[in-house]
Amino acid sequence: MSWETCCSRSSRWSAPLPRITRALCTSCRGDLPPNLLLNNNDEGLMATSAITVSDEVSRSLSSLFGSESSSGGGGGALAAPAAFTALLDLTVAVLLRERTADSFAECSALRGADQAAVKQAHAALASVLLEAAKENLDTAALRGVLEDQSVSPALIDAACARYEQRLPALRRALLRSTFHFAHVLSLDWRLDYCVKSRAVESAPAPVYSVRLNTLEHGGKPGVVEFCCSWEELLDMLNKLKDAAKQLERSASAFA
Repeated sequence: MSWETCCSRSSRWSAPLPRITRALCTSCRGDLPPNLLLNNNDEGLMATSAITVSDEVSRSLSSLFGSESSSGGGGGALAAPAAFTALLDLTVAVLLRERTADSFAECSALRGADQAAVKQAHAALASVLLEAAKENLDTAALRGVLEDQSVSPALIDAACARYEQRLPALRRALLRSTFHFAHVLSLDWRLDYCVKSRAVESAPAPVYSVRLNTLEHGGKPGVVEFCCSWEELLDMLNKLKDAAKQLERSASAFA
């Protein structure tokens, strides 16, 4: 039965998405299109809160790109503006699959640097850039993250400029690596009382018609419609409650 089809007796209510269902929807925001957030902030806004940087990444950033990094050989050579710019461009290109990891060894600006340090720097930059793109950080927030790691101000300027330029592409790359579940925006339901059908002459039973308004991959609106009995609707509600409780337990465990 389509949503427009109405039985002989029906009533309809529309309501915002129930709290228990909304809690489930926020868990899949990592699959939203690039114009929306991949975290739990309000949709369409840039995030301003800092991201969490692991100790290993923090040590790599401060030792390789810190204000006290020398401009000599080894890892300190990566703090030179030309080397850092090349490393940054290649890191983003590898993340976007525009280049391969072999490009680091072939880059003339990085030939004077220790290759182990290059790999370490690439991993640290990739971690920060992907996490920032995932949280949709603005450049001011990213600048604060890098300043906390004692990265040289000149290198921070270069990193923020390139991040702002490639952010949409990075978020599209993140989308390709996640599961694209539809994002539920609202829920409409209607109670119908079916008194007759093609198969049965008389079938006096209530039928619930449910419509989920969704946001599909790529930002396109979608609709999911189904009909169910009272028992089936109750079973679905109990499963949603169990899922919401599991989310709350998981959130408490990581708090």
